[in-house]
Order: sequence, then structure tokens, then C-alpha cells
Amino acid sequence: MCRMGEEVANKERCVRGRDMGGSNYSLTIEEAKKKLKKMKMVDICGRSGAVHSPKKGFSLAYLNDVLEIQPISFTVRCSDPKITIDPTFELLVLHYLRDARNSRLTSKWVSYRELPSGGFYYPVFRVRAEAPLAKRFGSHPDLFRKAAFTMGGEPIQYGDAACKILTFPRLPLVYILWAKTEEFPARASVLFDSSAENHLNIEDLAYLGQTVTRSLIESVRIMRQSK
Repeated sequence: MCRMGEEVANKERCVRGRDMGGSNYSLTIEEAKKKLKKMKMVDICGRSGAVHSPKKGFSLAYLNDVLEIQPISFTVRCSDPKITIDPTFELLVLHYLRDARNSRLTSKWVSYRELPSGGFYYPVFRVRAEAPLAKRFGSHPDLFRKAAFTMGGEPIQYGDAACKILTFPRLPLVYILWAKTEEFPARASVLFDSSAENHLNIEDLAYLGQTVTRSLIESVRIMRQSK
């Protein structure tokens, strides 16, 4: 999946992701679309926080962008024409629309491995979502703050630098950075609201965290190019 915030050679941005054969993605995407087509529009909006318009179809906030989903084909695109959506991110969006529940956030922050199904997948999540953050920003916490700000991040009091980032309407994430010192290496943690598995399955949550981490890292390059 192409990454939100990543500029490619033709100056479009995309969102990159999970390894899966193209045919498998196509089948999985079609299955998700079939389920969504059977659901009532009002239910989809109530569960996911999306907004429906007779002219534009569904609109769904993601980071600082707005995703547009056609109500008949359930094709996903971004309102920003420079951003392209590839199949892995499209699948994540469809799963969120299909699976999200109309439930309140608990405001209890937990690590990925503390989620009910997270223990088994945590080693992979740590390598793909947390370790790259520590490697890139461990010596530059101010740069991390700037990168988070470009994605709508809200500063909060954890570690040496931390921010709360709203991904989809019912899925905020907290990114925490502990800066490198002479005695200790840098480390990072990604926290979820304890209700997160109400809205996406554990593998999709891992991919969401990985995608946002990549966007944070890529935003640094974009900021430097814009100077």
C-alpha cells in the first residue's frame, strides 16, 4: 500500500504496506465491499464517524486528509488529487468502515501487546512501528514534535516528547519518544485506546500504526523539501 505523505517519482504521494499477493488483495477487497453494500448508510456513518452526502458519497477523516468513498462501488480516493490510494490502504479503510462500532473511547491508553489479541503480534509491531520511530527521531525530539504537528498531532505529557494523533475518527494513537542519552538508547512506544479492537482487528491495527510511523518519518523529508 502506498503511504499517506510519501512523495513518489511523479510527485504523487502514496501509502505502502503489507505483503500480500495482488489477487489475494483483490479478493479480500471485494469481500469487504460486498459486506458494506449490504449495510445501511446510516449504520456505516454511525459506526465509523463517516459523513454521507448524496453528491459526494461517504467522507471519512484520516489524519489531515479527507477520504472519499463512493457509495455504490466503495472505491476509496483522497480529496487531495496528489495523494493516491493503493490496495493495502484501501483495504484498511474498508475494514474500518465495515468493523467500527459506535462506542465511546475509554481514554485508557495501552500498548499494542496489552490489547486483548496483541501479544502474539507485538514483536513484529515493535520492529515495524516503534523501532523506526526511535531510530529516526531518537536524537531529534524537536523534529519529532514538528513532524507530528504537520499530521495534526496534539502534544501530551509522556516521555521526552509525545503526541496524540487522530487517525480515523474512532482510532486515536499516542506516539511517545524517549531521546537517546549517553547511558540509554532511544526508544519509542505507540499506545492505543483500550477500545481499539472494537474498530479494527489486531492485524489491521498493527498496519495502521506502521503506516502512521512511516508518515511521520516521511513528513521530515517533505518539510525539508518545502524550504
